[in-house]
Amino acid sequence: MRGATVGLGAAAVAFASAVVPLGAAAAAETGDQVSLMTFNDFHGALGGAGGLVCAVETVRADNPASFLFSAGDNVGGTAFESAVQNDEPTIDVLNAMGVDATAIGNHEYDQGIGDLLDRIEPRTDFPDLAANVYDTATGERVHEAYTIVEREGVRVAVVGAVTTKTVGKVSPVAIQGLDFRDPVDSVNAAIDELNASGDEYDVLVASYHEGASANADPGVAPNNTDPIFDKIVGETSAEVDAIFNGDSHRAYNYNAPVPGQDGAVRPVVQTGSSAANLGVVTLEYGEDGDWSVLGDPELRPTALAEGEECAIDTEVPERHPARRRRDRRGRCGRCRARRLRRRGRHHLVGRLQGLLRRRRPHRERPGRQPGHHQG
Repeated sequence: MRGATVGLGAAAVAFASAVVPLGAAAAAETGDQVSLMTFNDFHGALGGAGGLVCAVETVRADNPASFLFSAGDNVGGTAFESAVQNDEPTIDVLNAMGVDATAIGNHEYDQGIGDLLDRIEPRTDFPDLAANVYDTATGERVHEAYTIVEREGVRVAVVGAVTTKTVGKVSPVAIQGLDFRDPVDSVNAAIDELNASGDEYDVLVASYHEGASANADPGVAPNNTDPIFDKIVGETSAEVDAIFNGDSHRAYNYNAPVPGQDGAVRPVVQTGSSAANLGVVTLEYGEDGDWSVLGDPELRPTALAEGEECAIDTEVPERHPARRRRDRRGRCGRCRARRLRRRGRHHLVGRLQGLLRRRRPHRERPGRQPGHHQG
């Protein structure tokens, strides 16, 4: 096990090198598999939520040791039915879906850093991560850098970062006082901090709200022209087992060489946008004590045909995750695990459909501007 914040996702809807810093994970046995799921740039696409959760639940039904991550831009730039309600339906749906952690995206800052810290982050049942955003006045991080999620005896650490292009995408007033530093350098520094902390983990994920400039066929690297993506692939710490991307709304899924590790590969995935695909990575625990990627990462289309219902409707307990909280100056306080609250068992897909129906906005009156709030 490598070296805790434990975050258990609210349920309703590899390291490929030969070096394991703190020894093999005691709970894992040869042949055990972990499924890592990712999506990015959801942008309040509530119309695609049913298909996305169906894809997620299909993976969970196949492997209980499954983890779900977002690579940012969950809110902002959203569909009308979410925007008109200040994106609260989107956050509620992602909570119900059981997201384990998210990288923060540039759109999370649309209404200002105060809105992100005081409204969005408290409303999410999962950690919001950005290792590379600092307070210019104090020099301290503004958000959590990483978290650790435990499920089925496996501990997955995830480090998040947001694009430095945020400074050109968001109003300067909204991000006044923030310093957006190099995401790769910041992720690597956070990994060093994680290892120094003594917090133990088995698998390590880097989730960047940053990505390649082009799409690519499955198993093929994108024909990229953005230097930051090349740095993500080539300079992210070799300890990272999987790299998840966002921001550029591109779709690619392939295995890239691990820097400094001859013959070793790790998956790099971006899923497009608006719940179009679910990225799925499978890691397997080998006799050598390493988790390594099994085959190529997948992009699973999520769209359901008109009238089609999800074939999977698993029963799962509703859970609320442990969260690390930060004070307003960005310092990470003690992990304050919320008490696990079980409220019976629910059919995930059906409950999500009911949630979406309840959150459907009233029809706008003529002359009122869509997406604008009164008051």
